[in-house]
Amino acid sequence: MAISNDINFILYNHRSKLGIEDFVKIYTDIFTSHGFNVIHSSKLETNNINIIIEEFTSPHILKEIIDFKKEKKGLIYVIPTEFITKLPGILKTFNFFSKSFLSGITLNIIFIISLIIYKFFYYPKFTPMFISFYRNSKSFYRNSKLRIRIPILKKLRIRIPILKKLRIRITIPVINLIKLVRINLLKVLFLKSKPLKESYKFLAFRRLCYHFQRYYTFNKASKYFDGFIHIHKEIKVSYEAEYPNIKSFIINPIIDIDKFKENFAKKKYGFYMTGTITKYRNERFDLLKMKVLSKQNKENTLFWIGSFKENLQSKKEFYQFSYNPGQSKDWVYSSPTRLYRSINENGSIPIIDLRNFDSDIEDLAIVFDSKIVKSTNEYYIGSKKFMNYIHKVNNYNNDSFKINTVLCKHLRRSSVDT
Repeated sequence: MAISNDINFILYNHRSKLGIEDFVKIYTDIFTSHGFNVIHSSKLETNNINIIIEEFTSPHILKEIIDFKKEKKGLIYVIPTEFITKLPGILKTFNFFSKSFLSGITLNIIFIISLIIYKFFYYPKFTPMFISFYRNSKSFYRNSKLRIRIPILKKLRIRIPILKKLRIRITIPVINLIKLVRINLLKVLFLKSKPLKESYKFLAFRRLCYHFQRYYTFNKASKYFDGFIHIHKEIKVSYEAEYPNIKSFIINPIIDIDKFKENFAKKKYGFYMTGTITKYRNERFDLLKMKVLSKQNKENTLFWIGSFKENLQSKKEFYQFSYNPGQSKDWVYSSPTRLYRSINENGSIPIIDLRNFDSDIEDLAIVFDSKIVKSTNEYYIGSKKFMNYIHKVNNYNNDSFKINTVLCKHLRRSSVDT
């Protein structure tokens, strides 16, 4: 079977591009610079190199991948974005780093129940009831409707058309009942003390449930993958250990130096933080703000903090420096995509708490220490420190192009050999 040199980038398995747009741009730029024709698609393409950013919680996507590979229609490479971690006990999940507010036994019981619900009720017959139960924190706080389908009603509507009109009368009481049970259950679990503190606890639990389901479906689909493409060295190491029979490759994002210099020159001196705003990140940003203001004129220094979604809605102005702490105090990994976004898209120099030495782009960040105010004031267009920074970015780009060439050569060979 002859495979085209086209790269088919699959995006439909994600509800929104928010959160994956950096991956899309990074990989599109890399493949385009190496002579590939990149297509953004909503389906797996026959006789193509298909690349998917990991997220397989929908049973329909899983089924499509399985059918596609069983018929040997083309290649599938996956971009894993999460760390494989162990829960207390025998189970594994994605991104479990902090000590839980629940005991190990309780966690494992919850996830075993989750697995049973998924295996026997969700896949392939039902919509993701368990995930819907925990997915949207706003629905909990705003008391909005829970999205749920009742499969038996769907079957009845096909047999008895008149039920199509009655559906609203039938489902609304069911939804209200489920919503009432859900809200009271979550109140019992998470609202025993201070509301703000416990809201973080609720969000953490919601993420745990979602990541567990996400890992389970990823593991189920993994035997149909032709390779992994990583942006993080430690993620690559963990996947090589977990899936030794699947080839893994590493890439580095490329920085547009002219674009960065132009954007940085327009920025005001200040500090901002975006992304998932956890309690720990809020505390760290407050500490940065306190340290800066203790040595800097308050009127000449700007600050803001907000999630990606909030920033898109309000269109806040980015400043010269972005702060990028881990999501929790136990978080020990860098975030290459956050650093890339800061430099390449926002025109800002990133600040990190410490170097983890797990991604090359981390060398382009400043470490938050006692000299942070003095250091950041020395970065301005034309300064010696800024010119040295540009030189460092240029060296990084040259090394990264060589690293990315290894993957691109492999993809070309695979398209010939398949």
